Amino acid sequence: SECYQECKKELTDLQKLMLDMLSEDSKMIISELAGKMGMSARKVFRELKSLREEFQILKHEGGRKNGYCVVCNN
Repeated sequence: SECYQECKKELTDLQKLMLDMLSEDSKMIISELAGKMGMSARKVFRELKSLREEFQILKHEGGRKNGYCVVCNN
């Protein structure tokens, strides 16, 4: 996506990896992402929050229990 490419140079390698993984499977939950990346769910949550709030690359769709992340396209 255009936004993702523009912001990509400012992101950490970890954040880029998270975005790549979420682009492939947006329904992945934090615990799954943490397991695949070998890190704590708390660290993943903080990185996702940064991607949503600071970079505005991710947005959350759906409810708390069955929601998922969407990588922005604008």
